[in-house]
Amino acid sequence: MVRAELSFPSPWGLSYVKIRKGFQKLAISAGVCKVKSSGITRVFATAAFLFMVSASEISALPLRDLPVKITIRAADFGARPDDGDDDLLAIQTAIERAAESGVPARVLIGPGRYDLFPAGDGGTALLIENKHDLILDGDGAELIIHNPKMGFISISLSRRVIVRELSADYDPLPFTQGWVRSVDDTTHSFEVEFASEFPLPDEEHFITAGVRWGILKDKRRPCALKPGTHNMCPLEGWEKVAGRRFRFHTADWYPMETIAPGDLFVQVARVDISPFASIWRSEDVTFERVWVKSSPGAGFVAQHCSRVNLLNCRIAPPEGRWQSVNADGFYCVANRVGPWVEGCVFKATGDDALVIKTWGANCIEKLNDRAIVLVPRPTWYGDLHPFAVEPGDRIRVCDPTSGQLLTEFKVVSVEVIQRRDQWPALRVRTDRDLKGIKPGSDRRSPIFYNDDMTGAGFVVRNNVFEDIRRWGLVCMSHDGLVEGNRFERTSAQAILMTSNDAGFRDSDGYVARNVTVRGNTFRECHTQQPAEYRAAAAAVTTVVIAGADREFQADIVEWQGHENILIEGNRFFGDGHVSLLWLGNVRRATVRGNVFTIRPRPGIAVKPAISLFNADAIIQDNKFVGVPSDRRISEVYIGNL
Repeated sequence: MVRAELSFPSPWGLSYVKIRKGFQKLAISAGVCKVKSSGITRVFATAAFLFMVSASEISALPLRDLPVKITIRAADFGARPDDGDDDLLAIQTAIERAAESGVPARVLIGPGRYDLFPAGDGGTALLIENKHDLILDGDGAELIIHNPKMGFISISLSRRVIVRELSADYDPLPFTQGWVRSVDDTTHSFEVEFASEFPLPDEEHFITAGVRWGILKDKRRPCALKPGTHNMCPLEGWEKVAGRRFRFHTADWYPMETIAPGDLFVQVARVDISPFASIWRSEDVTFERVWVKSSPGAGFVAQHCSRVNLLNCRIAPPEGRWQSVNADGFYCVANRVGPWVEGCVFKATGDDALVIKTWGANCIEKLNDRAIVLVPRPTWYGDLHPFAVEPGDRIRVCDPTSGQLLTEFKVVSVEVIQRRDQWPALRVRTDRDLKGIKPGSDRRSPIFYNDDMTGAGFVVRNNVFEDIRRWGLVCMSHDGLVEGNRFERTSAQAILMTSNDAGFRDSDGYVARNVTVRGNTFRECHTQQPAEYRAAAAAVTTVVIAGADREFQADIVEWQGHENILIEGNRFFGDGHVSLLWLGNVRRATVRGNVFTIRPRPGIAVKPAISLFNADAIIQDNKFVGVPSDRRISEVYIGNL
């Protein structure tokens, strides 16, 4: 038997290998290895892969500095710290003057508190558009945004931009917090008294928020979700009772037994179009030593970009608050080269901490067997997301109802077709026949994923993911490294590798491959009830999903869609109520040198530390602490291995 594994250089190396399109398989050899564990013989199919990577596919470390020629001071345009006046125009003017200089430039803000009063119901306060070789240096500045519907900064159509050494907060805040005082099961309502230093739900930004939900928090650790609760409490309405006390009404399906007097409660006023930072169609953008204390939307959103980097940033609340951002910490979608996230803290996020994935398209017309017309795929909510391809990209076609890969092809040519009041359509010529693929524009139609726009080549290293609502890392990408991170108290899986839909919008994807998960610590993960992916609940999970309708979102298919996953040298801690590692629908997985520790709580039926479902995997040299021998590894095979 010949085996090889995906590997990366040392963290202290000068570069990392990014395997993109054009790699060649030099050798593939298959064999069978019989391994005995707990008296059960398991058969693992194995394979060895060697890749030839050209010199052009060696990417440098993240952009950390620029050789600036001039420094533009925001103070020269009227920015003054600690005076309460609006400094927005002064900072924006300094940015424009720096760009007009025509040389690499630094915009310096300086220590102190600066107040920004942006107008509008969505978007961002500052704009960097069509700029290059620019540093926005806060130099210790604290920026206060006085509009809870607006984000901080948008960077679009730009190259080599660095934002560093600043923090941002809100007044008024885009969320509020307080304590549950009473619960009425018969009316599906409960009353909350809000803390004096926080806004009230009858303020305008709560009433007009597009997303209305609350989050129950843990009394012992107020930033974490209350264990055993759902990850969100839908709010169908509320009214003022007296003073700072409000009565909330929730959905009939919500389990009222999980709410009790004295519980901690957060209500968010979420605005999805207003992240702290929006990065669009840009390259080499770095945020370094930036503290995002709050945001009406996500912390960072990167779309159609390459090499967006978060270095030593904090997406975390200050002392005394139970919530940071209202949505994801970093939402990284449809990027050509993946993000580099290192040394950051994600804490008390309003949604997943880090998401790396792409969007899909529909084929609305087949001109012939090698010519099709693609348009952005409609989501569950009816909106659309942009879809992009270029010659040479590899497209993978998925059947959302069966969860199967139908075919894949390379793009030979692309022609943009403009459409009035709609996203442009793309006339695509393919390198192979698509005879079996039928066009369609509904949610059950085949999904076309651009494999070169999934954020491949990502690095997630030495970060802290703590007290996260839902997932720590959602990975629908390939050729990436997850190393040296600490995942603690995520309400769902710490790491989820999935295919499409299932709690997302059904255009999201695609499966993970060539991913190394090494040297991480997982503790108290998957605390919420009911469990999302309940059939596959674990700290780290791979799963392929079928079913275009919501009621089928957790069906598990026979296709081994995930490929070449290495789980090595990690430490897993849990109480046994879910598996610590759940590998499903995966081939060529390796689990070695990990330590699995279970300390069961009274009355818990301990699940296997490792669960395998339709998994072609090598399990070796792992250590089990507090795990009965018959609860170490459980497996179910379906399909042909």
